[in-house]
Amino acid sequence: MDTGRAEILCKTTAEMANPFGLVQGGIIAGIMDNVIGPASMTRAEGRRFVSVSMNVGYLKPARAGDVLRGVARVVKTGKIQMYVEGEITREHDGETVARGTCINIFT
Repeated sequence: MDTGRAEILCKTTAEMANPFGLVQGGIIAGIMDNVIGPASMTRAEGRRFVSVSMNVGYLKPARAGDVLRGVARVVKTGKIQMYVEGEITREHDGETVARGTCINIFT
């Protein structure tokens, strides 16, 4: 598979939320990581890699019970590293919850 793209759905729960009912930032980052990894694997050509940097910018809140869609795509694959971008949206209205970037290096 050489698509350079991955997509996931995640239904959030009350256990993922803070006392205000909003999904914790660390959970959003975990969802981002869970979509960036599979996208990266489609372009790794069997090579092992590790993430050395991941940045997540939070744009809108997600609430417990929301279904979130994560989409990631590999922007560039080089000899040493790979650059990947991701986006998480709320399924019910399509609003962007977070955007992220990741740099992986081949080991």
